[in-house]
Amino acid sequence: MEALNENLIDDQLLYALLNGAENPVKPENKETPKQTEKVYEIPQKGKEQLRMGSQRKGESIQNFASSTLPKEKDSKQQELSQSQKQRTEQEEQNNRRIERRELVSSGKDTVTVITKGTRIAGNISCDCSLDVLGSVYGDIECFGNLTISGTVNGNLKAKEIYVDADRLQGNIQSEGTIKISVGTVVIGDMKGTSGIIAGAVKGNIDINGSVLLDSTAIIKGNIRAKSIQMDSGAVVEGYCSFSYASVDIDNIFE
Repeated sequence: MEALNENLIDDQLLYALLNGAENPVKPENKETPKQTEKVYEIPQKGKEQLRMGSQRKGESIQNFASSTLPKEKDSKQQELSQSQKQRTEQEEQNNRRIERRELVSSGKDTVTVITKGTRIAGNISCDCSLDVLGSVYGDIECFGNLTISGTVNGNLKAKEIYVDADRLQGNIQSEGTIKISVGTVVIGDMKGTSGIIAGAVKGNIDINGSVLLDSTAIIKGNIRAKSIQMDSGAVVEGYCSFSYASVDIDNIFE
């Protein structure tokens, strides 16, 4: 545009000279005003919004990428959870084992174990504690504690006795506590210093101490004890005598 304007001015001077103008004046070259560029400044709040939008966009891209990546961490966590589950199951089994032997003294008393699958036909005499997981057809005399989890067909005599078997046929005599677990059926008489019964017993019970009958207990026979505690739901078919009680009942009513 500037080159065109200069050419136009030169033509006007030449025309003025030709027509006899003495002092031709060169017209001023009026430059057209340049358009100034407008600069728009983004407010601080808008900048923060743009920054937050870019951060959210980056987070969404990162989340999408993490979701599409192979889930190796999840598989490792599943393996760890499975191993922990196996450990807890093993610990529970060990705890059950310990509960079965809760009557065993905490001293240096050794325990003889008749493993599952072992079959013994005959009487057993043991100087230490005994844990029967197999089958025994005969009487068992134990100077320690006796735990029955397998099959026994015979009389039992021990310091303390815990029966956690499906069925036991024979008399039970203990110097201490006798425990019959839930689901156990005992066919025979019982004699001891205390008794905790949660299973079924068909026979007379002679306890020189307290007898606790759980709500699942079923007794068919006479009970002779110092005291009897019967939970709601327990069934007793027989007579209950408190002959070992310290109270003289006959003198009270005279």
